[in-house]
Amino acid sequence: MLAGYVLTKLNSTEWRRAKVFGNIWQGGAQTVSTSFWGLVYDLLPETGLFASVEIEKIVKSLQRQGLIARDEHGLVQLTAKGASAQAEYVTTHYVPEHLSINQSYDVKFFQELFLLANQTISELAYSNAQFYPYQIDLRAQWQLKNWLKGHSREVLIKQWYLELQTWLATLPNADAQLFTQMLFGHDVTNALFSELPVPTTWDEFDWQVWQLDHLAALMTHSLQSDSLIKSLMTLAQRALLSNSAEQSVTLWQQLQSVNQVAQGRRIKPNTVREHILQAAILQRWSANEIELLIPASEQKVLADLYGDAEITTWDFKAYAGGKDPRYFTYFRLYQLLQLATKRGAIDVRV
Repeated sequence: MLAGYVLTKLNSTEWRRAKVFGNIWQGGAQTVSTSFWGLVYDLLPETGLFASVEIEKIVKSLQRQGLIARDEHGLVQLTAKGASAQAEYVTTHYVPEHLSINQSYDVKFFQELFLLANQTISELAYSNAQFYPYQIDLRAQWQLKNWLKGHSREVLIKQWYLELQTWLATLPNADAQLFTQMLFGHDVTNALFSELPVPTTWDEFDWQVWQLDHLAALMTHSLQSDSLIKSLMTLAQRALLSNSAEQSVTLWQQLQSVNQVAQGRRIKPNTVREHILQAAILQRWSANEIELLIPASEQKVLADLYGDAEITTWDFKAYAGGKDPRYFTYFRLYQLLQLATKRGAIDVRV
């Protein structure tokens, strides 16, 4: 029930950009604006998880039901009826808790690798070379095949089993049993949704989210020590920035000015500024790192203008409408500074 899940991303006191939800859930290249609002809405951990979502259709449906209001700019917020529906959804459906690692590792891609790896190792344990493999992308198959070749048969069988058993032992029994229901291997098939011991209020979307969330929990757990699963995760590691943005930020961090980077790379200075903003957002730079980028004089002007107001209500024109583009960079960085200060230094580079 993706429409119900959308309600969990809204509130009744703040207008939000629903289009941002769709852009992030579909993954792919993101603008600085999408990344920024995704950070504000705590949506970045869900990048690429629901690629087929049609957010406009969902918004219209929720509006027809009186669950959300929509202003002339297309921003949405919960109505009183929507707030009640949100509370009911949270108590009757699954809401994820462990997805932060999806910013650094592609959990959906890891899911494919993990399931095929588990099937292959299970068949290997029974010396069965003839089996119909779980179908995943050909490139992913090639990557997994090379990964398997990098470990001995004995290590794969014993270590994989030990790591899964160790992690499953940390879960409540019901969750551990449910996790095993999605696995398959030698003479073992994964359970149909109708066969799962889940709450009667759940639908297949809940099961999809539950699987992704618990795989994310497994990945987070596996990072704590060297392990087979940790090494498998390297195949699903994300590049937080594009190659172009990486180049710009690297040169700029070598104490080149924005203009010097732009001239050397033959791109616009404003593009370099966007690359720096993307790095600050996606790499979650600390408050101290961000503060150094804003001239003290501009910080004072911004502080006097916006004070303690919620950053979603700030109007750029009040600060520097029509001025040089670098002032918008200061504006956005100051918003990030307030957000980082409020939330603490959050580092997703696990």
